[in-house]
Amino acid sequence: MMPLMLIVLGAIFQGAANALVGITVSSDSMFLFLGCAFLIASAVGVLLKATDRTETTHIRPIDGLWLNLATAVTFGAFYLALIWIPASLAAGAEAAAAPLAALCIASFGASRTRFRLWIIAFAIFAISIAFGWSQQISGASAPGTGTVVGMALGIIAGVGLAVLATISRRLADSGVSAFSILAVRYHATYLLAFVCAVVSWQHSPSATEVGSRLLWFALLGFAAVALPLVLIQSGMMRTSATLTSVIMAGVPGISFVTEAIIEPENSTTTSWILLVGLVLAVCCYGIVETRRPLLKVRVSDVHG
Repeated sequence: MMPLMLIVLGAIFQGAANALVGITVSSDSMFLFLGCAFLIASAVGVLLKATDRTETTHIRPIDGLWLNLATAVTFGAFYLALIWIPASLAAGAEAAAAPLAALCIASFGASRTRFRLWIIAFAIFAISIAFGWSQQISGASAPGTGTVVGMALGIIAGVGLAVLATISRRLADSGVSAFSILAVRYHATYLLAFVCAVVSWQHSPSATEVGSRLLWFALLGFAAVALPLVLIQSGMMRTSATLTSVIMAGVPGISFVTEAIIEPENSTTTSWILLVGLVLAVCCYGIVETRRPLLKVRVSDVHG
């Protein structure tokens, strides 16, 4: 029960903070925010690893590479999506893809597939997309191709989330601690973000502006990235990939509630109805998935 509670708590922090990121961070500062946020997350991971005295298995270089690539794709795609669409819509697209992607990964090495899980996963996908459509209609997201680009990035983030959950569970089964993963998984993300920030920077701000912006990004990065990811990583190490993915499907609802409080004019009755449907679908999936052990996945099929 405790691993599930850690993921739920992390999802709440992440959903609320992501809404603040989408509302307060401008498109020309997104790469700088990403660099600051994941540098802080990496520093927190290294500190936690340094204070951990338990004996754990070391992460192989190839596993560290896969973790860094999957992390960069997942979070890079998600936060870039916030340039075009609100956090609730980006998280909705991520939630739509993650359970299906996790089931597809699991099915490669499974002896059988529970049909009900596929049905509920497709229902979550449909409700999440409908939720995003309602947000576009309300004017909360960019019109035309902007919304399509943002949704596509959100779906890519969902696939990456399922891959991350699968890798994390496999490493946990081999004796790797959550702190060991947190200490190595963010390097590619913040390095690429800082490089992109330098390349895309278009004006020279004053020292005061830089200082205030970096301070805000540091605080927001800790709340939106470092803290929730410590909680989620610790929980997903002992939770199945599909269940982790489907719990994270509740993030768009949390982001939506936060956005509705800050910008109530962008919420509609249809969005609220679809949000309730999404929560019910997530709860239904969780009940079905936890009644019996999840399908076993062969490591060779998932990780090459």
